[in-house]
This record gives sequence, C-alpha cells and structure tokens, in this order.
Amino acid sequence: MLIVAGVVATFFLLVGRDAAKAYDEIVAGVPEGQVAMGKSEFVRTSMFDGEILKTYGKDMAFFFGFAVLGVWTTLKNMLGSAKA
Repeated sequence: MLIVAGVVATFFLLVGRDAAKAYDEIVAGVPEGQVAMGKSEFVRTSMFDGEILKTYGKDMAFFFGFAVLGVWTTLKNMLGSAKA
C-alpha cells in the first residue's frame, strides 16, 4: 500500500511541478497587478483539473505499471521469505 501511495503522490507532484513551471511562463509577460490568480492557487487547481490530467495519460500508465511491479515484487519477496 505504501508503494501505491508513493506512486500516486509522485504523480501529483510531477503535475504540480509542471503547473508551477507553466504559471511562471504564463505570468512572465503580465504586469504585476494584472495577475488574476496566485501561483499556489493555480498549481492547486491545475493538479486536480480533469482536462489537464487527461494530457498525462501515458505518464499515468507508466506510473501504474511501476506500482504494479513494485507491489508484485514486494509480495513475491515477502511470500518467498515466509516459505524459507
């Protein structure tokens, strides 16, 4: 379970990092007083926006694959050591 939680947290951190980078690029040309949304609010809303998450479909598949491999390997090793 800890492996799955780590994979999910890492995925959302990746999305948040990309959102923070996008915010910096978007706001670069806008005067200070005309920015409608702060960086933390932008990142928070972007991390859970379905339209944005759809663009990470391939990444989600890789993260899911690694989570399955991690859980399977851990269970296999635990069951193997219990038999010995």
